Amino acid sequence: MNRLVCFALLFTLANCTSSVTKTINIFWEKNAYAQLFKIGTFNGSPVLQIYHPFDSGRVLQKFYKGKNKPGKNWQNLDSIESIAAGSCILARYLELLGEQERVVALDNLDFFSSSYFQSKQSELLEFQKSAGIQYEKLAAQKCDVLLSSGMPKDLNLEILKKIALPVVLFQNHLEKHPLGSAEWIKVVAFLVNRKEAVFEKEKVAYEGIRDKMGDSKINKVLLNAPYHGIWYVPKTETPIGQILKDANAILKPYLPGKGSSPLAVEQIYTHADSIDYWLNPNLHRTRESMLSLDKRLWSFPPFLNAKIYNNTKQLQASGANNYYETFSTQPSLILQDLSLIFAGKNKELAFFEPLD
Repeated sequence: MNRLVCFALLFTLANCTSSVTKTINIFWEKNAYAQLFKIGTFNGSPVLQIYHPFDSGRVLQKFYKGKNKPGKNWQNLDSIESIAAGSCILARYLELLGEQERVVALDNLDFFSSSYFQSKQSELLEFQKSAGIQYEKLAAQKCDVLLSSGMPKDLNLEILKKIALPVVLFQNHLEKHPLGSAEWIKVVAFLVNRKEAVFEKEKVAYEGIRDKMGDSKINKVLLNAPYHGIWYVPKTETPIGQILKDANAILKPYLPGKGSSPLAVEQIYTHADSIDYWLNPNLHRTRESMLSLDKRLWSFPPFLNAKIYNNTKQLQASGANNYYETFSTQPSLILQDLSLIFAGKNKELAFFEPLD
């Protein structure tokens, strides 16, 4: 073997060894359901990685606390006292941790059902009351971090850098399982230096309800309603698809995969005879109101024969609905409502109401 080959082999081995050592130094905790973040430690310092939701394995952001920086492109997030929350769901995580007083700015209070944040209206900055983020208001508020549900393209990163406001991009809404979304409370606990036991309690509660429903009748469920002639139907690998599966129900139409499919009303009609329950028909709260969707509903078997419920029991005049905050943070409560629906116990429902 000549010297050139030996040198090449040694160079390759050195690089491999360095890479392995760097990876081994970070000890990652195992998530129960979440797939789009990891929390671990590097030389005793907490670290966080957030992954791209549409590019498996690609790291979207890397954060650390303390003095031990794991490498290039890691951003320090020490001393977070004041927080700007970009959605009611992100603020709800802080409430569940008992850290809601750190929130000094919210995107739009109209969509918050939280009595705490409603009571603090005069003290809180609203930075996205209109279509776009008002960065100058955030700069004046001097927040330590912005929590945002979205991607870098949704933000003006140049302005955020200029005003020295770090942003953490939450991908909780793109997890496959509702407990995956709920597990993102660990990310918030990381940010505020808190040990949390909230998620484990939620996981136990959810799995307990799911296990009890395992032997119940399998129900066929239709979701949503047509909008301008198009019916958006969730697929099976979505949080709503998974929670229905855990409730021992089957989505109709049954569409494997992620996201949703826009279907014509005629395509839905081919599945109409087998529907037991029709859930979440847009914002309609009566069957009479639903008739404005499409005149053909008069002859649509689910409209005539299925039991119809909407998640509007806690809908407020402003448009806020505690159902959505709860679905992403405490899905066991939504699963409990589904179990009551399928058991015919309408009087005990917290989030759904039957359409008469």
